[in-house]
Amino acid sequence: MKMVWWRSAGMAVLAIGIAALCTPVGAEECPPLFSLQDANRFNPPHFDEYQVAVLKLGRPASARIDEDTQAKLYRSVLKEGATKGPNFAGQYTIVGWGCGSSCLQFAIVDARTGEVFFPAGIHNIATAHVQGVDGEEAEYTGLRFRLDSDLLITLGAINEDERREGWSFFKWTGGKLDLIRFIPRPRQECEPHR
Repeated sequence: MKMVWWRSAGMAVLAIGIAALCTPVGAEECPPLFSLQDANRFNPPHFDEYQVAVLKLGRPASARIDEDTQAKLYRSVLKEGATKGPNFAGQYTIVGWGCGSSCLQFAIVDARTGEVFFPAGIHNIATAHVQGVDGEEAEYTGLRFRLDSDLLITLGAINEDERREGWSFFKWTGGKLDLIRFIPRPRQECEPHR
């Protein structure tokens, strides 16, 4: 029995040694993470440039999920999220939910009418390379938005497409998101070439 244990332990040590040899030198020194603060060097659009009036309303409308097949799939999270009231573009509520590891899906609910919008062309946002900034309060890792602005910023890879990984700046027009600007995430020298 002791001989088998030593053989197993020896194989484990060998496996760890091989793994160490296969790890690129300096990989831990170059994390491919980025935040909205990193985008500032590219002179991005700012929330203050897209200010809107904030609608004063009592109780927010319930999310209307019966009219939309996609909304029915996310009925619980949409209904719960809509009760929190507006957090975007004066009268809208952004409701988000996870879709796997480092993945975010979201919808926009009109707090006045309850209408649910799923942004065309954005099924999800991969947020594996996104990090927050110290002191930053963000409700969702891959989104930045404000109640008094119709600017929505996504951080990550839209639809998990690495060519679309970066900062996307959208203007909400009351029914859809219009892309204003896209800033690709800069690749670091230590990252593997794709």
